Amino acid sequence: MTLIPEERSHARDHLGFPALDSAGGNVSSASPRHSFSGEAPQNKRLLERFVIRLGMCFRIYPDDISVLKTAFSEDIPRLVSREETQACFDKLQRSGFLVQAAATSDSQCYAVPADVLESLERAEAEQQNLSREEYRVKRKKEHALLAETFLSTEVSIVRRRRYQAEALVQFRKAEAWGKLEELFQGLSMHLFGTHDSYIGRSCIDIPEHVVRYHPSFAIAIAMANASAGVATNHHHVDDAFEKPRAAPFEEVESRIDNLVAVYGPQWAKQRTIDGKLFLGIHWMRHHRQRGDIASARDIAHRLMPLVREHVAKGNLPTESNLHWFENERGVLEFMDANWQEAHGHLTKTIDMTFSTAVPGQYVPRFACTVSSLQQALNGNRQEAASLFHMATSLLDQHSDKKYIEFTLDLIQLILCVDELDFERGAHLVRKLDKRLFRYEIWGVALRFVQLFDLLLDRHSAKQARLDLTHTSGPGLSRISPLSASHVRQAHIDLLHAFGQIQRSREVYATHPEVLHDESFGYARLHFLGGRYDRALRILHSLLNKEGVTPRVRGKSSALIVAIYVRLNDINKAENALAHCLEISIKAATLLPLALLPATVRNSVIKLAQEDHRWPRLAESVGLTVYEMNCRFKQVGQCFPEQALLVDLTQREQVILQMLDEGYPQVEIARREYVALSTIKKQITSLYRKLGAANRAEALKIASKLGLLAWQTR
Repeated sequence: MTLIPEERSHARDHLGFPALDSAGGNVSSASPRHSFSGEAPQNKRLLERFVIRLGMCFRIYPDDISVLKTAFSEDIPRLVSREETQACFDKLQRSGFLVQAAATSDSQCYAVPADVLESLERAEAEQQNLSREEYRVKRKKEHALLAETFLSTEVSIVRRRRYQAEALVQFRKAEAWGKLEELFQGLSMHLFGTHDSYIGRSCIDIPEHVVRYHPSFAIAIAMANASAGVATNHHHVDDAFEKPRAAPFEEVESRIDNLVAVYGPQWAKQRTIDGKLFLGIHWMRHHRQRGDIASARDIAHRLMPLVREHVAKGNLPTESNLHWFENERGVLEFMDANWQEAHGHLTKTIDMTFSTAVPGQYVPRFACTVSSLQQALNGNRQEAASLFHMATSLLDQHSDKKYIEFTLDLIQLILCVDELDFERGAHLVRKLDKRLFRYEIWGVALRFVQLFDLLLDRHSAKQARLDLTHTSGPGLSRISPLSASHVRQAHIDLLHAFGQIQRSREVYATHPEVLHDESFGYARLHFLGGRYDRALRILHSLLNKEGVTPRVRGKSSALIVAIYVRLNDINKAENALAHCLEISIKAATLLPLALLPATVRNSVIKLAQEDHRWPRLAESVGLTVYEMNCRFKQVGQCFPEQALLVDLTQREQVILQMLDEGYPQVEIARREYVALSTIKKQITSLYRKLGAANRAEALKIASKLGLLAWQTR
């Protein structure tokens, strides 16, 4: 498709480009042409060839002329400025050879109508005396050349993503299936959201025989069918974009998830390292989202040596896949509550990706969100807020907005709890409650929604939510250790609020500790039961232990202050208070003091108001001292001042259950194969521990403490 010299010489005038006025050098537009009729033959051929080249692109922007010029220099007119290019596009649009299309940026975007392109291509094939098949082969080579040109052009990161997306379409039109698969494996998750219609155009309706040899196309087709801009009903790839529709991210994710369940186990059989990473990472996510951390970590451990092996051979994986892999390892460690490893992987991911990130990109957005949640859970307020803003800067309308928004709402709730901002927190609690069991971090969300209600003494709401968790939730066997730990802590907080510390001790005994927060809960159990020595031992060990988060350190130091206030040891209380305030100021949180029982909390606050650090605490959360005092007054009782903690033997527990079931002492002795006198002694011991005088009183106290069998089912 080469222009003769005469054609090129007339190009500027006959395309309607602005021409310099001879009088004063002002720009004036030539009269627009509304069709090719009336054009000289050589100019008509020029226009046709130019439109055909534009029609090769799925979407064409004025800035893309330089790429077409590089690939097909003889067929593209010389356009000196952007204004000339825009004037050219405007004329073609008025003539009906271009239509404006939905753009992925603020720039104007165009496309050549399918019927116009088909008509021009048919005419060109006839002029060149080529059969339909010969012309098709020729066009496929041209599409492959254009794809390589898009990929090799040096542009900004924003435009490079679009050029990579356009290259997907060009490889599809060229039927270069190997190239298409390789590019899709390296880029699909990073293009989806901002350029998902390109994925749709490049991967929709891939023939079945091709999918058999390129199994990752099964996932590509799922993404394509649910991509924004794909028609609900289409019979051919060229008809797929006539009636645009925006597909929710959850729909796409669901389809991909179903396919990953089938094709994921085949990740190790993929030919290329990008293929192994693409399916392997999907398979990791599949296991992680179901709480199967061990299987997900096994895949990560098997992928690592493969990556090193290919890197050593010079066969480098796509950079975006390496970023995605690093991110998934960070999220995996986060869900397993390995804070240090998670922080390392997520920070590395953010450092590698954020500086060149654009809205809609999956990896940096997700890494920032998870890292922000981790910092919020740890009590690192400033870092959490900074990462929160980084994550929100990368949101767009097409991506997994609901999941990210759920996480961001949770982060905001955690920060509201730290500030005791009940007005804003109530709005966030309502939003989170509506979507509580939908995402893998639901256990963390449950804990902080419960904590918010705990601060306001909404015990009935907490109980109803916990009951819903056990009846309608996904179940503790299908969630990560992080979420499972937070669900247990929510349960224990509720038991402590009701004074049923005996039952909470049984919960601790049946589950291994995952987070240091659980050790703190055990210390609070002893505090409520009046066993201050045991509580102090646990609390001091938490303060001296490595890896304990600022939030747990703050709550531990506050409880130490409360113990010394209860013991009337003011000197030790003041020393512990100074430490508590320093930790709370650094973590910017009011929560440690707020979570004390009301009476002892008021005594501790009165002592703290005489400390010079008190105004600094208010300043750390952006409040005046008066506002901070008002917020503390809104906090409810939270926990009882004291609760009965009894140490029942195994025999005494059995006897208590039989007494509750109405058995007389004689029957209890017969069932336990012991003398009646022995049973009487054990019942007397049971009454003494419960502080009861008779059976009715003992059962009433036991019911209040949650010790009866029917209460633990």
